[in-house]
Amino acid sequence: ATLLRLANGPTNTINSILIHELRQAAAETAEAGKGLVLAGGEKFFSIGLDLPELLKLDRPAMQAFWKSFEDLQLELFCLPVPTASAIAGHATAGGLILSLCTDLRFVASGRKLMGLNELQIGIMVPWLTHLMLEHRVGAAKAYGIESSGAFMGPEEAKTAGLADEVLAPEELEARATVRVSKLAQLPRQAFMGSKDNWAGGVRERFLSLRKQNDEALLESWFSLRTQGLLAEAAKKF
Repeated sequence: ATLLRLANGPTNTINSILIHELRQAAAETAEAGKGLVLAGGEKFFSIGLDLPELLKLDRPAMQAFWKSFEDLQLELFCLPVPTASAIAGHATAGGLILSLCTDLRFVASGRKLMGLNELQIGIMVPWLTHLMLEHRVGAAKAYGIESSGAFMGPEEAKTAGLADEVLAPEELEARATVRVSKLAQLPRQAFMGSKDNWAGGVRERFLSLRKQNDEALLESWFSLRTQGLLAEAAKKF
């Protein structure tokens, strides 16, 4: 399996450069027919979107950024090889969204927080995020995770369905690599067809309502109240 490590500062914020490089690396991994393990840092898998940078964008630029981020998510979610996230640090907001794109999630024990706080800062939960979350954990749990906005520790995340295994930090990446490598040894055509069965439904539902949901998200992003909440959140970066 190919280990792909996020490396954008200590918090691994998600910006245009990171998205571009991830898309390239994912495409190369798929072409090689290997599995992919997505890892981050010890403190942060990813804190989420690079708010200080994104708050500078006007609506057309933000629309272009958001499209590229969604394209990355869809490509990872539908990647025709087995994938996993090795989550050694916090995975919040956009960071958790990235982990939902992979087939499996392995989380380090200790004080590691996971969750979606979009509603708390005035942004609607994105349509694709909702579909991937619902696919992973079921509708009732997805509603609870989205509406509460609570950050949870590893064991609570496992109970919620966000983590497949909780491991000691030193075991995390090796375990993820072994699991993905074993899956990659399955007959590729059979695996690809089966993955398309479970990913294809999410892809089609997303694409059918993408335009109107993206417009709604941009409306929430650029509302005056949300811009104020985002500016406050950006001070933590």
